[in-house]
Amino acid sequence: MTPLEVLDAEFASASDRAAAIVAAAVIDDALRTLLAAVMVEDHPPGLDVFAPGQELGSYMGRVKIAFMLGLIDDSERMRLSLVAKVRNEFAHLAEDISFNTPRIADRCRQLAAPEELVPPRQVPDALELEMLHEFKTPLANRNNPRTIFEEATLFLLYILKGRFAQAMVRRPSRPSKFKNAAEPAGEFLARAMVAKRHAIEAGDPPDKIAHLRDEVNRLANIVVFTAAGANKKYQSGND
Repeated sequence: MTPLEVLDAEFASASDRAAAIVAAAVIDDALRTLLAAVMVEDHPPGLDVFAPGQELGSYMGRVKIAFMLGLIDDSERMRLSLVAKVRNEFAHLAEDISFNTPRIADRCRQLAAPEELVPPRQVPDALELEMLHEFKTPLANRNNPRTIFEEATLFLLYILKGRFAQAMVRRPSRPSKFKNAAEPAGEFLARAMVAKRHAIEAGDPPDKIAHLRDEVNRLANIVVFTAAGANKKYQSGND
């Protein structure tokens, strides 16, 4: 079953407590997949940053890092955080609560997905223009906290799949080893040259362009002299 199918099946029959906990778990897995998409694939065995107690071992740790890396926007970060708060209410309190409990209902209302971004839960198998003309995406009852939560978590899972597709384009490969002392400075030189070109093309102030030109010249000198001295054994004047 796909994560969307897991959620749909859970929502069809689960209690409020189970629905909240499972929904958060499914979204947590999607966050892990999203973050893994921008990590190198060939890492050493046993290096698992997602394991409990490790750097990205918690739901909120993953949300924060995904936001800081530019993988999700602020509205998505806020909604993902609300899912964690709703989950924690159900997971950590033994009292009899439900989605209609006022504090949880308030969080569900904050969690509500923008209507224009809600995807349909089902689409027709065949594309027929007449059906397309009449098709409308069913929206959750805005007076029912549970249906708002269901719609919002399905929406977030859908959004994270889109963010995953974007992230795959950014997946890095492991950097090649520097061969000599000049290469790190060469990387800075290339970046400075691009910055100078962009400043000239954008018509930036002359003092900014002059500063960038000086920076390029300084880095070029470092690269040239470092390359000349790289991998040469030092010989003292007494030899």
